[in-house]
Amino acid sequence: MRLLFTLLLASLVAVLAACADDADDQDDAVDADDQTEVIDDAAEEEADAIEEDDDDIAAVAEDNDDHGAMEDDDDMEADDHAGMAMELDDETFLAAMIEHHEGAVDMAKVALERAEREELREMAQEIIDAQETEIDQMQAWLDEWFEGGHVDHGITHEEMGMDMDMDEFREAEPFDLAFIDEMIVHHEGAIDMARAILETTGRDELRKMAEEIIVVQETEIQQMREWRAEWFAS
Repeated sequence: MRLLFTLLLASLVAVLAACADDADDQDDAVDADDQTEVIDDAAEEEADAIEEDDDDIAAVAEDNDDHGAMEDDDDMEADDHAGMAMELDDETFLAAMIEHHEGAVDMAKVALERAEREELREMAQEIIDAQETEIDQMQAWLDEWFEGGHVDHGITHEEMGMDMDMDEFREAEPFDLAFIDEMIVHHEGAIDMARAILETTGRDELRKMAEEIIVVQETEIQQMREWRAEWFAS
């Protein structure tokens, strides 16, 4: 009987030991799964971080490309502007500005007949008085300094802001608007030439006249733009 009891007890101990081993194995398996999950989570986070870094790098590269493209565009615009800049000597300036002033006087004389607003007629008369006086002075300088000067100054009407059809201008409707628009462009051409001669001339007389042209015609441009906004806003 004692032997039977001993055998039963030994069997029970073996069963309990086996159960304990199974529990340990299960715990180990759970621990291994947990570790694997942690490792997987860490790997996923690292992959996400790498992807975000790649996105950031790509965004920076794109910004740099865009910035570079903008700088290239700016450089192209600057080059284009530099290509349009005039380099004038005194003789060329005088010959071209005389023709330019004559064009402004012709436009102003039409305005005296056709402009509806008194303000425009007054400005037209001021343009005639001032620019006819300057024409006489510039022609005198041409005669004195260059024996009358050359006929072909080599500057196009487009460069001088004179690229217009006078016949169409005379018949334009509404005339006041046409006069403002055309005279603004015309004045801008004169200002460009005046600024160009300031860069090259050594004659004080020309510098003074060029500076006066810039001041007067910039003032008239500003006035005409204000009238345009007030009279033709719609």
